[in-house]
Parts: sequence; structure tokens; C-alpha cells
Amino acid sequence: MDYSLRDSGPYTYLLEWAESAASDEWEAVAQAVNTFSIEDPTPRNYGKQIHGAYRLTCVTAEQTIISQPFPANRYGDGQHAAVAGEIIRKECLRLRLQGDESAGWLYKRKLWGEACDSCTDWNTGEVVNAGCETCYGTGIDGGYWDPYEFSVSLTTHKVHNPSTGGKGMTDPVARGFQCLAFPLVAKGDIWVKAANDTRWRFQRIDYLAELGGPIILAGEVRQVPSDDVVYELARPA
Repeated sequence: MDYSLRDSGPYTYLLEWAESAASDEWEAVAQAVNTFSIEDPTPRNYGKQIHGAYRLTCVTAEQTIISQPFPANRYGDGQHAAVAGEIIRKECLRLRLQGDESAGWLYKRKLWGEACDSCTDWNTGEVVNAGCETCYGTGIDGGYWDPYEFSVSLTTHKVHNPSTGGKGMTDPVARGFQCLAFPLVAKGDIWVKAANDTRWRFQRIDYLAELGGPIILAGEVRQVPSDDVVYELARPA
């Protein structure tokens, strides 16, 4: 998706599947509105050789955008897919054994969408109010996509960062993290720990395991100060 996209909503997404990326016959398999995630509800038995491709169509009030086709399995065929599946299985088990310590929700920061008309400068498009409760300081209406149930393990090792210039305070405590790579997190996304409602902002993302595509992510998160506007993001009931 073009991160500069600021068309009027709603944004309707159509997921299409075909036997190959070169096909002229695409089958619509799922549709969603104003979301960052869409899934094919049909289990597909690929056997040892994985065929098929997907593409995504986005329809706004002003235009229709069709993505380039991408493979049905990012990890490839045969043995590579089996190895990736085993890595995923072990990571899911590790996170499950942590119980409440890793349970929470992921709030993906919006990178495209309608510009916030409450806090963005009309001439430059820059955010002029980091505490805006309409966009939560992102400059895009709504600020973050709806929360997605997501497990993250945090390291207990704390890294204290030097004082920020001119603010008279230290940066929030940074910790390491590890999680699965789907959905793929990005710098600026927010993770809410279910057990205590602490909010963590992703700062650095590395690929801990990859095989044709990322499988496990690691890096650094920082606890968001309790007076930050992201604490106004509603938790699921």
C-alpha cells in the first residue's frame, strides 16, 4: 500500500486468489472494510508443491488500486515450508506456556488513510498536536487499526537510556521482545499487555528467524508513559 494515500474512506479490501500469478482468472475469496488484516477462509491443500497466488484490491471513494500478485506461501515449497511450520509450532508453544505474561493486543499504527482534520497543518500536513484524541498523534484519522489478539514475550533485562535533550527526564525503560511475524509489526505499533494494561511501543524490529520471509521477530520496545494519549485506545471487552 502507498503510505502517502490519503483518499476519502471507506477503504474496501478485496482478497483474490488464482492458480498462478500470471493468471487472468482471479477468484474473490474475502472482503473487508477499514482493516489492516484480511484472510482467506478456505483451507487449501497444496500438497508437497505449493501453487497459487493472491492479490489485493483496495477501493476508496476516489480510486481502485490493485496490488502485484504475491505467493500463497511466503516460505516456499516442500522442505522449506515444513521447516518454517516447525519453527512456528515451537514458537506458538513457547508463547502459550508463558500464559498471561505474553497475552495482549497489537494496535497497528495507520500508515495510510484519511488525514486527521483536528491536528494536522492544512498547508504542510504535519501533526501539530501529539496528544490529539482523534488520531492519537499519528496524523491519520483513527490513528490505529482495531486491536488484534497478539502474544509477545518481553525480556526481563531493562536498558535505561540517556536523558532526552531539554526534557529533563529519561526515556521510558526499554526491553527486548520476541514474537511471531504475522501480522508483521512495524516501528510505532503499540502492544498492550492484557495482565496490567501497560502499553509498549515497538522501536526496533529484527528478523530472528526467516526462510524466504520473516518467521520470528525480535528487537526493542519501550513502555509508553502513563500520560500518553495512546492510553485512550480502547481495549477489547
